[in-house]
Amino acid sequence: KFTVCLEKNLVKLMDGKAYNLSVSRAWERVYMDILGPFNPMAEGKFKYVLMVYDSYSRYVMVVPFENKRGDTVAEALVFGVFLKMGVPESCTATGGVNFGQEP
Repeated sequence: KFTVCLEKNLVKLMDGKAYNLSVSRAWERVYMDILGPFNPMAEGKFKYVLMVYDSYSRYVMVVPFENKRGDTVAEALVFGVFLKMGVPESCTATGGVNFGQEP
């Protein structure tokens, strides 16, 4: 649990201050990346996740999806993130390379 992490000093709290002071509110700037494949042998299962990180609050969203095709990633982004949280002012793909079509 979270209290165990605090007791072992695995998590440092920011005393309510923004982690990244170059932004002034939540969902102003987010970073995203695709992680995976986690289990390349699992056909039809979720092999990848879209990770979205808010630089102000450090809130992380993780949305699973099956492949790295552009339409699949766009669907995960729209339905898994934007319709739930809204569209951020600035969105940066950290790796950039992963946001392309599967060969």
